[in-house]
Amino acid sequence: MKNTTIRPVKPEEHQQIKDICAEYLYELYSGRRLDITPMYTLMDRYFIEEDRFPYFIYCDEELAGFALVNAHCVIETRTPRLAFGEFYIRPALRRTGAGTSAAMQLFDLHRGYWEIRELAGNDTGTAFWRRLLTEYADGNFTEIELNDERWKGWVQLFTNV
Repeated sequence: MKNTTIRPVKPEEHQQIKDICAEYLYELYSGRRLDITPMYTLMDRYFIEEDRFPYFIYCDEELAGFALVNAHCVIETRTPRLAFGEFYIRPALRRTGAGTSAAMQLFDLHRGYWEIRELAGNDTGTAFWRRLLTEYADGNFTEIELNDERWKGWVQLFTNV
């Protein structure tokens, strides 16, 4: 297993996280025309709003991905509430334990009422989070499928307060 670490993104690394985010979005929406400008605008908020936390994920000192933690949930109302705005591991480093390790480190760092969301059709992502929460939360999570104006896809809720 690789040595996985997380590190907050520094303001001067703003462009670097935008670049890896673009890589993620192109993979997520492969085959579709995509204007990433709105996501770039959203990324700016992670450097000015107090309830947003950007992280780089490293495997053996190689940039493996990123995670955006925030307090913007579609279901959870208790505080402190937490969610992943985005969570990405580069394809070459998947199935190495890097994603699991990074997510668990972030859960340990940010205690609260968590909401994890996957877009409808992201079966790989849904399977990943189900496996991870079964391990991390000893299976103590709730799962809801939404298909409304709030979200289209699966939502898992758990607490680590």
